[in-house]
Amino acid sequence: MVKDDGTTEKICALDAVGCKFCVSSEDGQILHEKMKEALIGGRKVSVSFRNVVDISSAFLDAAIGQLYKGQFSEKELKEKVTFLDLSKEDSFLLERVILRAKYYCGDPKQLDVAVCELLGEEND
Repeated sequence: MVKDDGTTEKICALDAVGCKFCVSSEDGQILHEKMKEALIGGRKVSVSFRNVVDISSAFLDAAIGQLYKGQFSEKELKEKVTFLDLSKEDSFLLERVILRAKYYCGDPKQLDVAVCELLGEEND
C-alpha cells in the first residue's frame, strides 16, 4: 500500500493478499478492508492486480461487491475507485461482479426472481 499525494491510496492486491492467486473470499475480505479504510478516510483508491495470476468471482464479490451494500454510493465508488493491470477476462469478471452487486443492492428480491427464472426454478 502506497499513499501518494494524500488523495489516492494505491493498493497492490498481490501485497495485500500475500499471494498471486486472488481466489478466496477470505482474501477478498482483506482487500475490501483496505479499500474501505481508504474510502472512509476520504481518499481515492487505485487497486493494482499486477502479477496476480488468477482472480475468482468469490474474491471480487468479497473485495469489491460489498462496497455497494450501502456505505458508499455507486457514484462515489465510480469516482473514487480505479482498477489497474487486469486482463480482458478479469475486467469482464469484475464488471459482472459490480453489475450483480449494484442490481442486488437495488432490489434483492427482483434479482432472486430473475436468477430463479434463468435457472428454471421456483422462487419461494
